[in-house]
Amino acid sequence: MMSISMGISPLLLDRLFYLQSWFKVSKQTLWGIAAIGLGFGVVFLFLLVKNPYLYTYTDWIDYLGILVSKTWVLQVVIAVPTVTGLIALFGMIFISKSIDQLKPDKKHTFKEQFTLLNNSLRFFLLVSTTLITFAVFTTGALRKAILQEVVAKGIDMIPIEFVYLYGLQFSIVLAIFYLPIYYQLRNHAQTYLNSVDDQEAHPSISAFMNESISDSLKVALSILAPLISGFLPDMIHF
Repeated sequence: MMSISMGISPLLLDRLFYLQSWFKVSKQTLWGIAAIGLGFGVVFLFLLVKNPYLYTYTDWIDYLGILVSKTWVLQVVIAVPTVTGLIALFGMIFISKSIDQLKPDKKHTFKEQFTLLNNSLRFFLLVSTTLITFAVFTTGALRKAILQEVVAKGIDMIPIEFVYLYGLQFSIVLAIFYLPIYYQLRNHAQTYLNSVDDQEAHPSISAFMNESISDSLKVALSILAPLISGFLPDMIHF
C-alpha cells in the first residue's frame, strides 16, 4: 500500500491541477482548502501517533518488545495510505468550490464541465475509500498479530471494538465529505436542466439525476468500506 499511495499521489495532484485549469478557483479559496487540509492532517496524525491519552498498537509493541524493533515503520505504513486518502477527500472540497463556477463558456459546454466534476468526485471517493480501507485492515491485522504473540488469559488487551471504531470514524468522514458535495452537484444540475427546453439533449446529466439502485448501492458500499474492513482480519485466518 505504501507504493500504491506514493504512486497515486501524483495522479491526485494532476487531477487537482486539471480541475483548476478548467474552473479557475480563486487563490484565496485554494489557500483556505490547503489550510483545512493541513489542519485536519495534523490533528489526525496527532491522534494516530502522538496521542498521550490513547495506548496505541505501536505502544503495545514497544512495551512488550514483540514483532518489530522499530515501530515507526508501522506508523508510516498506516499513516501514508491514510493521509493520501485524506488528500483525495480534500479534492472533494475542491470540487465543491468548483461547482460555483459550473457554467458554459467559450471553451467548455455545461455538459463537459459537469461530466468532469462528476467523474472527479467519484474518482476521489474511490481513491480515498481504497486507501483508507487498507489502512483500517492493516490496523486490524496488526491487532491480531499482537494477540498471537502475547496471550493474556481472561484479558482482552486490545478490544476489537477499537478497530471497529477506527473504521466507523472514517466511514463517517467519507459520508460528511461526499454526500453534501454530491447533492450540491445534483441540485446545480437540476437547476440547469430546469432552465433548458430540451432535457433529452443532455442525456448524461439526466442519467445522473435518475441514478439506479445499483449506483446508489455502490456509493453506499464505498462509504461503508472502512467500517466493513474492520471486521475482515478476524474473519481471515493467517
